[in-house]
Amino acid sequence: MAKVGTVFQIVPDGGNHFWIVISKEKKGMVLAVNSTDATKCPDSSCEINVGDHPAITKPSAIIYRYAREFVSAKIDELCAQGSYLRQLDDCSPEIVKRIVAGAKQADDLTLKLLDYLK
Repeated sequence: MAKVGTVFQIVPDGGNHFWIVISKEKKGMVLAVNSTDATKCPDSSCEINVGDHPAITKPSAIIYRYAREFVSAKIDELCAQGSYLRQLDDCSPEIVKRIVAGAKQADDLTLKLLDYLK
C-alpha cells in the first residue's frame, strides 16, 4: 500500500512532475500532491529545493490545486508494472511535514481533500 512519503511519476504524461503521497490511507484512497517548476507556481505555500529529494533538479513548488485522490493499492500495482507509474525514492518525513503544513495554508484544497490531513 502506498504510504505517506511515497513518490511516483505518471509515465504517459511524459513530464518530470512527480506526485507525493501526503496522507494515510482512508477507505482505500490516499491524497497526493504534484510538484512543478517554482516559476510556474510563485504563490505556492511550499517550495521544494534542490537536495530536498533526489528527483528535484531545480527550484520547485507544490501545486496544491492539482491535489488528487489515488487508490492506494493501485499505486503499488502500477509502480510494480512500470508501464504507467514509475516509483521514485520516498520523500523524507521532514519534507512531507513541510508539504502538509503548506497544504493546510493553501486556499486550493477542498474540505474533502483537507479531511485526509486530519
